[in-house]
Formats: sequence, C-alpha cells, structure tokens
Amino acid sequence: MNENKIPTSIKLSAGEMSGTPVLGIEASPMFTAFREVSGAPCDQPVILHLQGQQFVAVFNDENKLCDQMKLANAGEYKTNVLIDLEEFLISVTEAGLRVMYNPYQHNGNMRWTELTPSNQDELTPEQKETRKKRIESEGA
Repeated sequence: MNENKIPTSIKLSAGEMSGTPVLGIEASPMFTAFREVSGAPCDQPVILHLQGQQFVAVFNDENKLCDQMKLANAGEYKTNVLIDLEEFLISVTEAGLRVMYNPYQHNGNMRWTELTPSNQDELTPEQKETRKKRIESEGA
C-alpha cells in the first residue's frame, strides 16, 4: 500500500471530456486513491477536476492507479482497495461526484467508463452531455 498525502484539488486537462456512462460494473479488486482530510472521521477519496466536473477515479489495477495519479501530479496519496463498490458508488454520487473507471489519455482526450450505483435509473444531465461529446469526438 502506498502511504502518501495528496493535495485537495487536482486539475486534469486532456482535451475534450469524453466518458462513457454505464449503469453498474462488476470487477474485483477495485483500487482508488484516498487522502487525509483534517476534521474528517476517515480518509476521503481524491477528487479530480476535469473541465468543471468533479470525479473520483477507480481502477482494476493498482499500477494503473499509480500511473494516472503521477500524470495528474497528485503528489502523495494512499492506495486503498474498495471492499463494497456499490456502497462506495452511492456515497460518492450522493456527494455530487462522478466516478471514472480506468481513465486514460487517448489522442489528447481523457477516456473512461463511468460507474453509477445500481439505484440510478437514468443518466444525469452531465452524464448525457459527456456521452454526447464522446459520440461527437468519435465521429470526427
């Protein structure tokens, strides 16, 4: 486990934002980056900022997580294994954040699959806009 500390705000800029929203996913184990927040009862997920949107990144490979945190100049952080992905997704989305699964850079764009909790019936307006941008970028 990588015991580090990470800054509060991380800004990513990799061209157009183009995630692919999906409803639910099953993979094990899942890794994400956490950091200490003073006053919080426990470590909090690292929040990535991409074109005005806030995301938490989740990976199926710890090395991919470390590589992306390095690209984001994230500094120090802790790598944690998610025990209950559904509980994590509910918690993060209720806080108004989106969840990127295995984000990566491709042709100047940030690509990812978006994870949503199983109780989310439809895409949010932000997710619909992201899907539209992805479709447009693939057609160009």
